[in-house]
Amino acid sequence: MQGRSWLLTAAGLVLGCLLACPADAAGKRVALVVGISEYPGVDRLDAAVSDARLISRQLRGIGFEVTESTNGSYRSLGEDLADFAAEAADAEIALFYYAGHGFEVGGENFLMPVDIGQPMATIDRAAVRMRGLPLSTVLRDLRAANPHALVAVIDACRDAPTRGGQTRGLVTTETGDGTFLAFSTSPGQRAIDSAASLGHASRNSPFALFFAENLAEPGLGMLDLMQATQSQVDALTRGRQRPWFASELNGPLVLNPRRPASAGQAARPGQPRAAFGSPAMCPPERTEASRLWNSEMRAVLLAGQTLTADGLPRLRREAEAGDLRAMTVLGKVLSEGTGVGRDRAQARRHWLRAAEAGHAVAQTLLGEDLHDDAPDERTRREARKWLERASQAGFARATLDLASLQDNNQDAASALMLAFCQGIQGFNTP
Repeated sequence: MQGRSWLLTAAGLVLGCLLACPADAAGKRVALVVGISEYPGVDRLDAAVSDARLISRQLRGIGFEVTESTNGSYRSLGEDLADFAAEAADAEIALFYYAGHGFEVGGENFLMPVDIGQPMATIDRAAVRMRGLPLSTVLRDLRAANPHALVAVIDACRDAPTRGGQTRGLVTTETGDGTFLAFSTSPGQRAIDSAASLGHASRNSPFALFFAENLAEPGLGMLDLMQATQSQVDALTRGRQRPWFASELNGPLVLNPRRPASAGQAARPGQPRAAFGSPAMCPPERTEASRLWNSEMRAVLLAGQTLTADGLPRLRREAEAGDLRAMTVLGKVLSEGTGVGRDRAQARRHWLRAAEAGHAVAQTLLGEDLHDDAPDERTRREARKWLERASQAGFARATLDLASLQDNNQDAASALMLAFCQGIQGFNTP
């Protein structure tokens, strides 16, 4: 849209100030990150160790004390877990991340060390119990350390004993008070070992790739973080892998906090009086909604970027059946001519259906397209109507668009600050 360029420049300046602020003061935050790739023979995993290193880097970058364990044996992995339980005593947050093979036996999940001693395809139930580490025991020992919040993230298959195998795998595990448990995929699904197998440039697993990306988002609540990861993994894998999580947290949990502006800090000349993140401008329910819409926008863009000729008929069927995301993705593809003939009229029809059903991303894309080709005042009013609805739903990109339509700088600045309140990810979507 016209006017977005100067707003994006201003956004960059404000964003730089925000990111320069140190994180909130917090209690002790510790993490044990485990990656096991060097299983014997055909059971070797390509990405598990690199996933662990990626997650470790992100956690250190947001203030965690991280212990990294790679290719551990039964004994060494057990020792690492015991040491971590001691470190987790009374911590504000204790986080355990595991990437490797997993088995289910008799309703119990087992994490498999590197020295299993035989091919995965031949291992029996007794060997799993003898050589694997029960996930329930790991969680019990960590809960016993009494951290305020325990987060356990398991990147392993749940329909197979391996990331990429064929037989039954991990099942649901009870979490316990103060615990957040996440699996990289849902019961009965496989966890893909490397995003490169899907044509993505990254060789990390799809789950680790997006989980790490979302860890870097300041102020993102744990539920929002996982919902965003869930949506992105589902889009990249075209429904073949959808992360699953359960929460018994005692209140909100943010892994990457941001420091709010000091209450006594004087406003600079020309600075809007409503401070970024102030309760008046940023009621919690609006902020939470904005994060979901920013995540949905990323999912729409990713689905469009990864769409193949074979996937287009399915996308059309889903759109015709009433899937709001499918309508929005199809509109984006048609508007850009990505793998299909460019047809803006058809794109607008798909966006309109989704917009009328309340999909804020479709409302925004429709409003932008109408405004960019507005031959008369009626079309401009229609464009503004859809942008206002998306902004009211909490979508930062629509609020940024509306800022460019304001008649004076003060109103534009207020709209810009509101867009930041709604979430900086809204500025990262083309």
